Amino acid sequence: MAVSIGDRTGTRAPGLDGLAADGAFTWDDLQTMPEDRFRWELVDGQLLVTPSPAGRHQGVVGELYLLLRLACPGDLRVMLSPYDWKLSAHTVFVPDLMVIRQADFDPGGPFTGVPLLVVEVRSPSTAATDRTLKRQQYEQHGVPAYWLVDPGGPAGGHQRPSLTVLRLRDGGLRRGGRRRGRPGVRRRLPVPRHRRPGPIGGRRGRRLRYA
Repeated sequence: MAVSIGDRTGTRAPGLDGLAADGAFTWDDLQTMPEDRFRWELVDGQLLVTPSPAGRHQGVVGELYLLLRLACPGDLRVMLSPYDWKLSAHTVFVPDLMVIRQADFDPGGPFTGVPLLVVEVRSPSTAATDRTLKRQQYEQHGVPAYWLVDPGGPAGGHQRPSLTVLRLRDGGLRRGGRRRGRPGVRRRLPVPRHRRPGPIGGRRGRRLRYA
C-alpha cells in the first residue's frame, strides 16, 4: 500500500530532515526530493509516497494514453504521468493520466487547473488510496469524471480487466457503472461521441473497450 511519511506533527523519514520546517511539506519541498523509484505527492502538507509501478500497470497506462489521444479533439490534451497537478502549495497529485483543456496547459510548469478526466490504473501499492483518499480529493476539487482501471490478473489468469466510471453529480463522484471483460465497456469521454477509442488488450476474453 502507499506509504505516508512526514506530516504536520513533524514526523520524518530518514534523509528528509530540514524540510517542512513549519510542520507541513510544500511544493517547494517536492522540488528537492531525490529522483528515485518513488512517486512523491502531497495531501494537505503530508507526503504520499508510492513505489514505481510494474510493467503491466505501465503497459495499460501507455495504451490508454494512445486511445485517449485518438479520441480527444484539438482543444483537449492528454497528459501522461509523471506530470504534477498542483492544487495548492500543500496539495500536489501525479495522476496516471489526465485530460485537460489545451488552454490550461503550461509547458513550463505544473498543471494548476481542473482536469476534465482523471484516470488511475490500479496497482497493489495504490489501490486503496485511489479508491478512498484520491477519490475524496478529486471530488472536493471538482473533477467531473474519474476512471479507476483494474488491469486484471496475469495473462491466462481468471481476473479480467475492469473499468469503474465515477462522475461528479450532486457534489459527489458517483459510480456510473462497472463492467468486466467482454463484450467491453463503453463510457462517454469528455470528447465528441463520434470519436471513439478502440479496445485495450487484444487477447480473447480479456478485451476492455473504452468509449
